[in-house]
Amino acid sequence: MLDSIINAFLEFKWFMLLNVGLTIAAGVILWFATEQFGYQRKNRYLFAFFMGMKNREILWTGFAWTQMVFVLSCVILGGEMNLVYLVFLLLLVPARFLLYQDIRRLPVDLVNAVLLYLALLVGSVMRDYLKTIRFDSLILLVLILLTLSVLHYTIYNFVKDMLFVTEERSRIHEKRVEE
Repeated sequence: MLDSIINAFLEFKWFMLLNVGLTIAAGVILWFATEQFGYQRKNRYLFAFFMGMKNREILWTGFAWTQMVFVLSCVILGGEMNLVYLVFLLLLVPARFLLYQDIRRLPVDLVNAVLLYLALLVGSVMRDYLKTIRFDSLILLVLILLTLSVLHYTIYNFVKDMLFVTEERSRIHEKRVEE
């Protein structure tokens, strides 16, 4: 039992390293981008996004970042897809639901998690086919297009989640102004 748990964590070692590396890189980029704040500069929008975030907004952003980096690590680094990857993607769904408790988002998040897993699984099968069975340029082209589609879909979902945080904050701000 303990061995299977340790093996599951070891499968995520590259994801964890990539997550830490990309988070540090994004932090440094954001730090330089907001180092000199000015109302006349474009960095005020970036600065305003992070200013005054509540804990649940920070967690929501963290979950969106984690899902994006996880899918990027699966696409870029490859690896054999198994049930642990699906479980990880599905664990993010109830965590996100508990943050905003919007029942309308639950089925969408479940479908997104399953679709991402299936796309990653198909990509993994195609990579294995190209390595072990036969190299075919048409299959390579389909794999490249699938990879680009998964990357595009993941980045779209991340931006959509950031817009959701922005909309929630502006809705709360509008309520305060009305009162």
